[in-house]
Amino acid sequence: MKSRIIFIALFMILFNSYGKDLIERFDDDTYVNWTAGEVCATGVGILTSTKWTMEDKINAHRAASLDALRKLTETIGKIYVDSDVKISTFYENDNIFKKKIDGIVRNFSEKKVNFTDDGVCKVEISVPINGDGSIADVFLGGQDIPKVEDFADKNKVVTNEASSPSVTTEPVKKVEMASIPQKEEPQVNPSIDASIKSSQDGDTKPEETKIAQISGLVINAAGLDVRPALNPKIVSETGEEFYGFNKADKDFRRLNGLASYAVNMDDACLDKRVIETPFTMEAKGVVEGKPATIIVNSKDIEKFSRLDGNTRILNHCRVIIVTQDEKQQST
Repeated sequence: MKSRIIFIALFMILFNSYGKDLIERFDDDTYVNWTAGEVCATGVGILTSTKWTMEDKINAHRAASLDALRKLTETIGKIYVDSDVKISTFYENDNIFKKKIDGIVRNFSEKKVNFTDDGVCKVEISVPINGDGSIADVFLGGQDIPKVEDFADKNKVVTNEASSPSVTTEPVKKVEMASIPQKEEPQVNPSIDASIKSSQDGDTKPEETKIAQISGLVINAAGLDVRPALNPKIVSETGEEFYGFNKADKDFRRLNGLASYAVNMDDACLDKRVIETPFTMEAKGVVEGKPATIIVNSKDIEKFSRLDGNTRILNHCRVIIVTQDEKQQST
């Protein structure tokens, strides 16, 4: 019991809610915002002279940007793909993944620049978790989720030939959220802004069996030892997979991620990902040794399966996981 309390305390330190966002903070300069879907890092450049000339500012900005790029790459490596494997495992052992991650880092967006009176330049940069050219594009955009064993037997050696990413202030392209596609077939540019308002297939059901349509799914796992990951899984009490990689369309997976994360139920249910009439489930726990695999009640799964539009909800990744509650964090 004592060890569990210690674990939860450490969890609450690492995963803090800033405003309404779930933040996984690694140190003062690096963090992952799982609600906004971005990885951020701050670099520092020190002024070598006693004056802030234009050349001094350019040099300090360049040094801070390079420092931020290094930290950003390290932070991306700390993200879990699933319950077990970090991105760094792929980055450090496979040149293909290394090049892909380096490409993502090069397309960073500069969030903030600050020059202090004591001769320090701080530059905060970020890259998106979801969208075109994002982390999810690399790990969730294929037919299968990448596995460590896919490259374990290749004996690839990562060389030091690749130079540090070049500094650029060109922001990454933002993925515009358009309305949900009206067809069941996967779309080229799917998104999750508009709610599903009526049955899309046009079928009518007898009045006695007609079930209200839903707009999304919210899993309440507040207070549990859930680990945010790119590829979370939702399973029944018997271990049968209810939601995960293979339940979602690949375009929705890479553009929007398998699931978003929130810090409380109220904010989750009002999120544009699931608004206006989400179905909610109470998580019962996580699979032992698999903190990104959440267990839900089999009866809730059965209820969900009878709701109009349930398949579309999963296919379009209209899922939010609540991992902790703000009241718990204030205690």
